Amino acid sequence: MLSLNKNIHKTQSEETDFSSFINMITLMKDNPKNQTIQKQGCVFLKENCKHFKKKKNEKIKIEAVNVISQSLNNFSKNPFIQQNSISFLISISPKLKNKIHITKPKIIRLVIDAMKKFKNHKFIQELGIQFLSNIIELLSSKKKIDYPKIDLIPTIIDTMQNFSKNPQIQIYGCIFLGNFIFETREQISQIRKFKPADFIINILNNFPGNQEVQKHAFKSLGNFISLYEDIKFEIRNLKGIELIIQSMNKYTQDELIQEIGCCNLANLSFKNKKNQTEISKLNGIEAIINAMESFPESEYIQESANCALLNNSLHFQKNAIKIEKLNGIQLILNAMKKFPLHQEIQDLGCCNLAIISLNRNDPKIKILALGGIELIIKAMNDFPNNPAIQRNGCGALWTLSTQEKNQIEISKLNGIEKIINAMKSFPNNQDIQYAGCCSLNNISLVPRNKNEILKFGGFKTIKDSLVIFPNHSEIQKWGSIFLNKFN
Repeated sequence: MLSLNKNIHKTQSEETDFSSFINMITLMKDNPKNQTIQKQGCVFLKENCKHFKKKKNEKIKIEAVNVISQSLNNFSKNPFIQQNSISFLISISPKLKNKIHITKPKIIRLVIDAMKKFKNHKFIQELGIQFLSNIIELLSSKKKIDYPKIDLIPTIIDTMQNFSKNPQIQIYGCIFLGNFIFETREQISQIRKFKPADFIINILNNFPGNQEVQKHAFKSLGNFISLYEDIKFEIRNLKGIELIIQSMNKYTQDELIQEIGCCNLANLSFKNKKNQTEISKLNGIEAIINAMESFPESEYIQESANCALLNNSLHFQKNAIKIEKLNGIQLILNAMKKFPLHQEIQDLGCCNLAIISLNRNDPKIKILALGGIELIIKAMNDFPNNPAIQRNGCGALWTLSTQEKNQIEISKLNGIEKIINAMKSFPNNQDIQYAGCCSLNNISLVPRNKNEILKFGGFKTIKDSLVIFPNHSEIQKWGSIFLNKFN
């Protein structure tokens, strides 16, 4: 009975608070120029918006956002109103069903104006940058918002520079920069003026023991890597690669740091021999492998780690050997088994197995023993319309089929049929045709496999490939060698 009375009292209290909330909105609307009412109203709405439920009272919430926006606009020189108004916008944002009302350019503009007007006001800067970092994920690229015009990027950077020792501002600033989608040349030019590599690495150096700063700084760094090629050189020269690996080694149980770390190492090593060398030298391969071992259930880590292993071993056999020695083959196969429907993991897995086993016998034996050929063929079977998986599956079977045991295993597991199906499905894909020709040429070295190749139309498929690619020297070479075996 006591519990029931408490619930009744609680409900009545909430209804009273909600009624007061509506009354305050009305009072503020009716007295837009009354500073005292606006000050009291901002504080009241901020402190009482907790009574709102996400899926209820949407109209009242929108009215509240509108009166607060009005207050921000009318009292732009009053720091108290500016601070409490922005605080309210942060509190109400997750409770709004339709986020468009909180992401209007007018509201963003008002918040930015407050930050520019009160540059040394710690709370306005903290709240402003938090608000902008919260809403950046809600801003769709389809919306017609002129980002440079409303000074989003310069305002964020200025605040981070002016409060360089404030961890909260650095965290929210990095969240913003990590989620911002740079779509135009002007936006990229704007961020390049601030030397993003230097800027983020300074933050990392200023907060070496702050896990949250490290996490979000690395994410923003990852967002910049794709903007322009020179930044890879800048990051290496500023010891950024070393910082990424150090953080991964320090925060081994932080899933997001491991994921972002693997992703950054993947992007930094892509077609960059010097970064591949630096990552290997600093034990970055070990850090990637550790991430895969520590988070076998995380599809994001498995995908980004597989990508990092691939980019670091491509045209760099020393790293491919290191991956094998560190149990990388088993981990790659584990990921393929764990996430059979994840196309990127299947694609990257096939490609990694091809690279690791290229021109080396030990990994070929290991991949066979661990059931790797079966997983490659399964991926090709499960995703017949994915050209990347078909290409890399054929490529992996090509490198593995230089050994007789593997040739027999491929045939036994219907791999011949899958290779020929891939060639038939993608007749104009020269990579699939090339890998297919070479795979079938190797597999046909086992006499009984020739009948299987003929059964599934392999002879005609290779003849067709020679016609389609008359100027591809490798397809002509290996296709002709294959056909001569049947004469």
